Amino acid sequence: MPVTDRELDKIRQYLASDKFRKNHDVLRAISGQVRYRIICALAQSKNGLTVSEIAKLFGYSVSRVSHQLRILRKYRIVTMNRNGKSMIYEIVENPFLRQSIDAWRNGAYRQM
Repeated sequence: MPVTDRELDKIRQYLASDKFRKNHDVLRAISGQVRYRIICALAQSKNGLTVSEIAKLFGYSVSRVSHQLRILRKYRIVTMNRNGKSMIYEIVENPFLRQSIDAWRNGAYRQM
């Protein structure tokens, strides 16, 4: 069944919207290999991780991890909470994001 001009206009409007731009930015933010690894590690952690713990886990420098976490915080993918002198990073409480991360970790892409 062919797509109507009205449906095409709806698609064009969405592609030009702020909502599309924001979704695009979030997907770009989580698509980097280092950021994706950090997200998966945080998703596995019950109480969050510090920058030092993440750096040690992957063998990255603390500055590299801090930079990547800054990007993830900018797009509200991770949160930061103080615990004494340490800053603890966790995945935001977002059911859609959590389900997506769990699906990626479990290899949902193989079902395509």
